[in-house]
Amino acid sequence: MEYCEVCERIDWIKKGKNPYFVKELNTGYVVIGDHQRIKGYSLFLCKEHATELHFLEPNFRDEFLHEMAIVAEAVYNAFKPDKLNYELLGAGNGVHMHWHIFPRRKGDTETGGPVWKLGSELVADEFLPTPEELEDLKNRLRIELDKLLKKENKQKINPVEITDESVLKLFSEHDDHMIDFLGDDKSCYTRYHENENIEKVWVASSGNLPIGCIAYRKKADGVGEIKRLYIKEEYRGKGISKELLKTVESYAKEQGCHTLFLDTRITLEPAVSLYRSFGFNIVFQQGLYIQMEKEV
Repeated sequence: MEYCEVCERIDWIKKGKNPYFVKELNTGYVVIGDHQRIKGYSLFLCKEHATELHFLEPNFRDEFLHEMAIVAEAVYNAFKPDKLNYELLGAGNGVHMHWHIFPRRKGDTETGGPVWKLGSELVADEFLPTPEELEDLKNRLRIELDKLLKKENKQKINPVEITDESVLKLFSEHDDHMIDFLGDDKSCYTRYHENENIEKVWVASSGNLPIGCIAYRKKADGVGEIKRLYIKEEYRGKGISKELLKTVESYAKEQGCHTLFLDTRITLEPAVSLYRSFGFNIVFQQGLYIQMEKEV
């Protein structure tokens, strides 16, 4: 890939080296603008290296637009402008989509009109914030973002048809994760196929973005099996897996199930620990393969 200025800025964030970074959201990163000729100028950088909205996967695109509106509202609340200006731009080494959000005020440009009429004045060194000013801008914006995100309470779990695109994509990511984890033992792993006879699937979402899944199938009278529990890496450790397990257990009870079981590998220590904490016990082991059960 050719050099991308936006990807470089995101890489700095990931390495903890971007002093303008405010907050990570599902689909992008919120940053304060380098130059503050327009006080409170902020940006929202798309996580995906894409140049157009219609190039994004639909669920991601919808969440990206939704989160842009949240960022804009936070900028409005933090910096009290007369009017916000929003622009989704990209050119040269920065074609990667990124929103510019300008808190406009009466008289902030001599003749009115878009900020770009300021030309070189917009990026003059005199408008670089001091470290103290930058921290103040970041804190004000972060506080307002946190307030809005708390109201969102966006994580939800819903049953979804197994043929749904979001399910198949999560299953594929799960397969890739397992094959990568297994390494030389990957030949013992089978990717998803229709013959698994999965009865029910639930997808966990954050806003419009699918972030995890779990599946269930009946194995015998009163016996059900949990399949394909998977959470995207950046959402792990937040209790989503337990909520998915609770959802499956509730459904299994409704179906008259008295025993739930699942297969995993003893080397998947975080998964085994999770299942133990949820009441599953190892009932069979052969090499690294284990079967765990729970009475419901």
